[in-house]
Amino acid sequence: MQYLKKMNGNEFNEYLLDKEKRFVETLAEHTFEVTEPAAVRAKKQLQEYLTNGFHTELHEFYNIVNENE
Repeated sequence: MQYLKKMNGNEFNEYLLDKEKRFVETLAEHTFEVTEPAAVRAKKQLQEYLTNGFHTELHEFYNIVNENE
């Protein structure tokens, strides 16, 4: 069975680092009109989406947990 478990600040930071890395890869592979490096664009966009990071108003963050793992 799977369930949701609320993230803590450390889990969120790990998630965000991974998300940023994957976003950079996606932007680099699929963007052809480059105005700035993919890493810079990814960081800016994530900061725009989550203006206060883990404490962004009206946002909650969860992990999907498999009870057998």
